[in-house]
Amino acid sequence: TGQHIFDFGLEAARRVWISVAVAAVAHDFVDGLFIDKARESSVSFAGVGSSRMAAWRAGHSAVIDAIAGEIPGEVVLNNAHRMPSARQPGAGSLFERWGQQTDHNGLSLIADIGLLSSLSSHSLLVLARSGGISPGSHVSSAQLQSACGVGLAAFLVALQGPSTSYYSCAHDFSWEAEWMQLLDDPIYSQPLGAPDGNAAQQSGGWLRRSFSSGTVAAWVKLSQPLQGCVVWATGEVSGDCP
Repeated sequence: TGQHIFDFGLEAARRVWISVAVAAVAHDFVDGLFIDKARESSVSFAGVGSSRMAAWRAGHSAVIDAIAGEIPGEVVLNNAHRMPSARQPGAGSLFERWGQQTDHNGLSLIADIGLLSSLSSHSLLVLARSGGISPGSHVSSAQLQSACGVGLAAFLVALQGPSTSYYSCAHDFSWEAEWMQLLDDPIYSQPLGAPDGNAAQQSGGWLRRSFSSGTVAAWVKLSQPLQGCVVWATGEVSGDCP
C-alpha cells in the first residue's frame, strides 16, 4: 500500500517506462528484463474505476509487446502475459507453481504445456518452477517428490527449445531455494538426449514422450489427481509412474 504506479493507460507514461527499461538494458552487466505481475485480470487498484483499470491493463500489455522490439536480442521475461490461445508474444515467461492444477496464473496443466511448448518452439526463454507454493511452505519430502515428478514430466513433455528452457523444483517458494541451487539437483547429471518426437496420448489419460538416450521416457497424467514421472536410461525413476 502507499506505492505509486505508472498509469499505463497514458501513452506518455508507457514511453517513459520503456525508455528507462531500454536505458537499463544498455549496461553490459544487464542481460534483460523481468516484468512481474502481468496477468491482466488479477491486477486492480483501490479507487480506480473499471474503465480506467481496463485502459491500464491494455497499456500494460502494450508495454510488454513493445519492449521486445525496443531491445532486440535481449531477454524479456514476464509472468502470464499471454494465455495459450493468444497470438505469439515477444517475451518469454516464468511459470510459477508449474505442474499444479491450477498454477499461479490460473492455467490448467494442459494449458501450461501448450503455452510452454509454443514459447520454447520460438526460442523464447521459459522458466518452469515446481514445488512449495508459498514462502515458508516447506512441503514434505513425499509431497515434493510427487510435485517434482509431475513438474519434470510435464516440462519434458512440453519442451520444444531446450537451449532456452529451464526447470527447477524446490521445497519453498523463495529465491534462495530456487534457481541458485538448480545445479544441485541430481536430475541434471542424468542423460536425456533429443526427443524421439512429440508426446503421444496413452490409455488412462496419460501422455508419454521418449528421448534418444536409451529408455528415457516422461509420463504425465493430466486429470486429477495429477501424476508424473521420468524413467531415466540408468533405470532410476523420478516421480510416480503409471
